[in-house]
Amino acid sequence: MMTQNGKLLYISDNAAEYLGHSMEDLLIHGDSVYDIIDKQDHQAIQCELGRPVNSSSNSNPGDELRLFLCRMNVSRNARRQMRFGDQK
Repeated sequence: MMTQNGKLLYISDNAAEYLGHSMEDLLIHGDSVYDIIDKQDHQAIQCELGRPVNSSSNSNPGDELRLFLCRMNVSRNARRQMRFGDQK
């Protein structure tokens, strides 16, 4: 979950684990979603976050759901685990 400016408000434990970072590190040290999104996708995310709120909906404008796909930067350890599996 993030603000319209890309400030991270919440990231699940599963997502943090998949990216190879702790949830606390991502929320405290990662000021923005742009810190963990691949640079090639920054413009697409900016366009999506800047899209006007649908005024025809009866719900609260702050509750609008937006879904998009992007490439995420993962830690080196997470990349190694993805490549070789969990070989313990």
